[in-house]
Amino acid sequence: MSSSQNTYLLCNNKTTLSRAVDALKNAPAILIDCEAKINGCIGGTLSLISLGVPSSLLSSRPRIPPFLPVFVVDALAFSKNELRQLYKLLEDASVRKVIFGGRNDSSELHHGQGVSLAGAIDLQIADIISRGMRGEGIEDQMQRIERYVGREELDDPERRACYTRVHRLSCLDRCVKEHGINTDLIPYGPKPSHSTAWLKRPLNHRQVVYAADDILLLDLLYRHFQTRGYILPALVSQSAKFLSIHRRRRPSEHDRYWSHGLLPLEIIDKSSNAQAHVVCAGCKRDLPSDCFPVRTSENSTTDIRVDKCFVCCGLAHISHQCHLRNPYADPEPSQNAEDHNNSDDESADDLARDFDELSFIEWEYPDWYDLYDPATDDSEYEY
Repeated sequence: MSSSQNTYLLCNNKTTLSRAVDALKNAPAILIDCEAKINGCIGGTLSLISLGVPSSLLSSRPRIPPFLPVFVVDALAFSKNELRQLYKLLEDASVRKVIFGGRNDSSELHHGQGVSLAGAIDLQIADIISRGMRGEGIEDQMQRIERYVGREELDDPERRACYTRVHRLSCLDRCVKEHGINTDLIPYGPKPSHSTAWLKRPLNHRQVVYAADDILLLDLLYRHFQTRGYILPALVSQSAKFLSIHRRRRPSEHDRYWSHGLLPLEIIDKSSNAQAHVVCAGCKRDLPSDCFPVRTSENSTTDIRVDKCFVCCGLAHISHQCHLRNPYADPEPSQNAEDHNNSDDESADDLARDFDELSFIEWEYPDWYDLYDPATDDSEYEY
């Protein structure tokens, strides 16, 4: 058998699905990642659920028996009832689930499949916690944010102070590289090129390898974080808040206050419960009052609380800069779920990639404002 065949098992019939469930139900922890069209957002449809058992995979070092493949479950091949046995494992809080950047995966499972992911830890959150443990300070934090919001935003001391509680998220690939983890044992290397037409069948080989590779990377990262002591007890509750952020409703993929690469407030930091709460005009979250900047009016000595939280103020700044660069940008696409569902062609899926992946590639470039052009009304830049 080739290395790729040893790496994954595509589960698209009852026999292979049963094999996956039997292996996973005895596991102390389950690695999980999802692929979907418009993952977790309005119009989203689940395509694949990739699952693995830590330290049992082809790339695991050390690799501990039983040796298992990555189980790539084709969600479109089964009814929700047929997937119920698998979903029970995902809802079992006694079995640890390990995920990375799982906001949208959790949203898709909840809204699309009726599954409430429980017992999960998100290594994207653990990565942020690890930065301080690795010796990073406020200047390192600002350097990460600078490449996201632009240097001129942080040159103003008053504006810079608004970002002390803001953290930039890393994508899985970048996180693995930043921690110096060897990926030589992953077939084809991390993230092979692939089609993003996740609803088309049959799936091509590269799509399945791509889905499996995320689990192999997650396995390596999980082992590294365990060894380094980056997985702290508080990660369980922090992850629960992060993964449930879209529990009330699916976000729009075009909502700049949800589709971004900054950590939402009140996930790893916690304000006093005694504070009054305010609804942010951007993300619409109910947040403690100290999550909002306070400005002094030019005509008064009275402090005025801004209507957007620290994170959304930064996102409003980015959108404003994009608008200045491209004032004639096309209007945003329709947010109607029916519009999304009526378009299953590959080009539509290419435009609908999960922003949790896409954003971290785009912001790497100094001309980021030419790469991201959301239409913005000047009147919305009020902070």
